[in-house]
Amino acid sequence: MSQFDRHAAAYDAVRTRVVYPEALFDHLRHNARAHGRALDLGCGTGTSTSHLVGSFRAVDGIDLGARLVERARANVPGATFFVSTAEAFEPAAP
Repeated sequence: MSQFDRHAAAYDAVRTRVVYPEALFDHLRHNARAHGRALDLGCGTGTSTSHLVGSFRAVDGIDLGARLVERARANVPGATFFVSTAEAFEPAAP
């Protein structure tokens, strides 16, 4: 996984070419109870995270790569990002 972090700038440069089906985000919006908080595991530079902001009261993104998270913070200011494993992540109190 550290290879993604080592190449964070290149990964970020192509982020606009990464396309996730809008049906995926529509499904999440439709099925999320109360639209309280969303968590993007392995958020990278925030490509998918950006689709969640605006549909949830709070959006967190986590990734192992500090450089990736740094870029995600710049790309998606409406979310909160953490360098963490999924197992160790502790969300902030609402």
